[in-house]
Amino acid sequence: MEDIKLVLNVFKEYLKEDDNVEIAKTSHGITVGVWDEKRGDWEDFVNCATAKDLCGELCRQYCAFYEVSASAEKGGDLTEEGRQPILARCAALCLACGFSPLEDETLQGFLPKDKPLTVLSRLDAKVYVHLPTPELGRAFAEQAEAEGFTFYDGTKPTARPNETFVCLNPDRTISFVNTFGKMAYGSGTSATCGKTLIRVEYGKLFTA
Repeated sequence: MEDIKLVLNVFKEYLKEDDNVEIAKTSHGITVGVWDEKRGDWEDFVNCATAKDLCGELCRQYCAFYEVSASAEKGGDLTEEGRQPILARCAALCLACGFSPLEDETLQGFLPKDKPLTVLSRLDAKVYVHLPTPELGRAFAEQAEAEGFTFYDGTKPTARPNETFVCLNPDRTISFVNTFGKMAYGSGTSATCGKTLIRVEYGKLFTA
């Protein structure tokens, strides 16, 4: 139930905006209801037995809602490029819930399997990666190096000892996370620079 509460908390701002999506607790789990204003009736009911199911359904509704809104503003359908900012924000929410955008049908293709770290680094957020074992540390370093990441001084990721926490930066550099950053990761609070903190469990998200 705590995981369900986390998902609802992550998507709470979206749920305040979208009046056509209702959340109800049932004996079978959480149900997401979608209201059709034109028909004046319910369009769909989706039962979400797990937090992952709920996150996936809210991702679908989130993208649909903001794509319709953006299309109305532009007076036409969005291009693939126009959809990217919406998908980026949704991917950040998915990660904040503790689930991989790579596994979400709505977001498939947004984080391409060949360069997922590159796309993550471009999100408007502080992205901290947790590497709890030396094996995961080496796997991350090899993947980061393959995607062209270096440290600020140009050192390759595989040339330095593994650290438990690493930050992905928009300029395709990586850096070790200091004590305050580790505290922020543990608490899930916002990071420095006023940006959202995205916590990535590397072993869970990218080595399935």
